[in-house]
Amino acid sequence: MAGRSTTLVAEVGGTVAGFADYGPTRDEDLDPRSHAELNSLYVLPAYWSCGYGFGLWSKVQSLLRPTDFATLSLWVLEGNQRGRRFYERQNCVLDRNATKLWRPETEALVEVPILRFVFGVYRRHMKVIGYLGTLDRLFAVPVTTRNWSTITAIARVLCDRGT
Repeated sequence: MAGRSTTLVAEVGGTVAGFADYGPTRDEDLDPRSHAELNSLYVLPAYWSCGYGFGLWSKVQSLLRPTDFATLSLWVLEGNQRGRRFYERQNCVLDRNATKLWRPETEALVEVPILRFVFGVYRRHMKVIGYLGTLDRLFAVPVTTRNWSTITAIARVLCDRGT
């Protein structure tokens, strides 16, 4: 899968209800050999709350489990409350240190804030991600490192302390 994406399609009676596209991360601060990115997950409004989004999400997870990807990241428009709630229900963690502006191709002067969520494909990665909140509280400032080796080392210390 190195360097390419995979697209899944949910169909209902031959009609496309939604799709998901994923592949190696495009984020410069993450290693594309070990971090995947959900490039898009869209379900037509007529099929919302029918399980198609969850089905696509679950299929992406099941396809990533046997790979070398440690995490799955995704970007959501800051104002997309429905999308944010969906990913939070799937145990994605907001990466408070990763935000950027998205500029729609049709609106050259408009920039919209987007937020990165991270999902640990394996439980141990979710535990490490969860320690970021502990670090924020411990140091009373948002953690700014995105280096997984550093975060893992700090998490190990916190784990040994029983924090």
